[in-house]
Amino acid sequence: MSLTDLLFPPRCLLCGDLDEAFCATCRASILRLPGRPLPPAGISAIISVGPHTGALRDAVLRLKFGQGVALVEPMAELLAAELAPVEHHWRITLCVPVPLHWLRRLERGFNQAELLAEAVARRTGVRAENALCRRRYTPSQVAVAQPALRRHNLLNAIAARPNAGLAGQRILLIDDVWTTGTTLTECSRVLRAAGAADVFALTVTSPFTS
Repeated sequence: MSLTDLLFPPRCLLCGDLDEAFCATCRASILRLPGRPLPPAGISAIISVGPHTGALRDAVLRLKFGQGVALVEPMAELLAAELAPVEHHWRITLCVPVPLHWLRRLERGFNQAELLAEAVARRTGVRAENALCRRRYTPSQVAVAQPALRRHNLLNAIAARPNAGLAGQRILLIDDVWTTGTTLTECSRVLRAAGAADVFALTVTSPFTS
């Protein structure tokens, strides 16, 4: 234990107990998804740690809006554990985060999906690459209720980066939240148009509870 830890013991960012950033008690409270939901269009298969509720929802919001970067590593552990049983079937060759527009990244200081993708990549031995970018600033999808408007919101907003080397890659698309799947679908469309052989997705939370 370092001197810093002795003077300022680490606390769980969710419950405040003396422990790591995402303590074992809070992790144990995560609800499990009862089955494997159908993936969004364009995604061959998708896995989420759990539903967007309770400690998992709090962790996602703290990471995204509360500068809780210390949550990245424990959340990546959860993601890697969910991925492990299907790794040999999916045969992933590249981890790609869902992109964030540079203005929103400037406001936030980071792209949480990028941090998660890099941490998952370290645990799986698969390279992570910012292969996608946001070409224009769009309103948050959370604020757009209707599916048709969500699709219009993202129309031509996402593009593959030049020389991303996506041809033949088996992509693992990583994001913190899966809400309606519109963003994942658009990312998959762009990846496949750039030559990706297949696209799978891994998210921290899912909209489904049953």
